[in-house]
Amino acid sequence: MNIVGQGRIRMSTWLGAVFVAVCVFGAGQVEAHKMPKSEICHFKKRKGIFKKISVSGRAARKHIRRHGDSHPGEFNPVHMVTLDDDCNIVDNPPLVLARAFTELKDVPNGIYDPNQDISIAALVDADGSGDVSDGDTVTLGDYPLQFEPDGNNMGDFGTFTLSNHTVVVVLLDDPGLLISVTLDSGAIIRWEIGGGFEQYAEELGSTGVQLLDNMGQQFVSDLILVREEFASSQPDTDVFPPITQPDSLDSSFLQIRHYQPAN
Repeated sequence: MNIVGQGRIRMSTWLGAVFVAVCVFGAGQVEAHKMPKSEICHFKKRKGIFKKISVSGRAARKHIRRHGDSHPGEFNPVHMVTLDDDCNIVDNPPLVLARAFTELKDVPNGIYDPNQDISIAALVDADGSGDVSDGDTVTLGDYPLQFEPDGNNMGDFGTFTLSNHTVVVVLLDDPGLLISVTLDSGAIIRWEIGGGFEQYAEELGSTGVQLLDNMGQQFVSDLILVREEFASSQPDTDVFPPITQPDSLDSSFLQIRHYQPAN
């Protein structure tokens, strides 16, 4: 083959490659253009507000999972607020049906303050029914690793890394005594008051989390037990063997309250 023929073949091959590349790029642009958009309420941490943005469905899922964002008009279980269709915070917060928390105020009063105290686990009336029901939300936060944790040292707390759950079965709704539910993960959660102690517990086949504050029972000690293998909430720090202390007073490391407005 002469030089002219070889040049024509090379030119034809190059033009063919360019044509394929243009077609692939154009198809990608068409597919990207066709991808449906989803509106979400994106939380702007510095300003403490939510802003409505439009992103792809895949990006929306990442925002909700990683940044605590949510869709307009929904309850946000991470920030414990309800948003309207424009991503404004609704003034009437949902009822917290049960909460376990560590009280860190200088003068303890048994009332949860989000600016000072640490929420361990909150059962939120997501559907607005006024009582515990299927579809309500359980939001998990941090838990104490010792009986007198320092609020300025987060090393005194572990974190439940799988923080958001949905109630699928109501086992008992007895305010002032015991509220117990089964989650979508299969775990059973209990917020217990009365009988001379307060207790928060999570079970998945066996006890995964047990925080017990003795307030007058004989032969009963305060207790902290955490085992990741039996907790669907995936705590990041085990406390096993459990730690105990003989005590008959109401200790601040664990407070349990039923049916209180969200703060």
